[in-house]
Amino acid sequence: MKLIKKNSKKIKYSFVMGRLSQKIGDKYQHFPIDNFQDEIISAKKFNFDGVEWIISDYSNPIFNNIYLKDIVKKMKKKK
Repeated sequence: MKLIKKNSKKIKYSFVMGRLSQKIGDKYQHFPIDNFQDEIISAKKFNFDGVEWIISDYSNPIFNNIYLKDIVKKMKKKK
């Protein structure tokens, strides 16, 4: 008897930005402005497929076109 696999889907895993860094003061739920790029690199090593961004205020780099291009490039980059 042959087993046929139908509709096999890859489960996607993501992480919340800031969870791979030390907490800031007494806050885990705060954007890690000083090392968000390191978190992207770490996430790639752990094979995460995506990231949920925390927006603490408008100093978040996703509001800056220069940083945003760099973020997109790092996230598309292979491990």
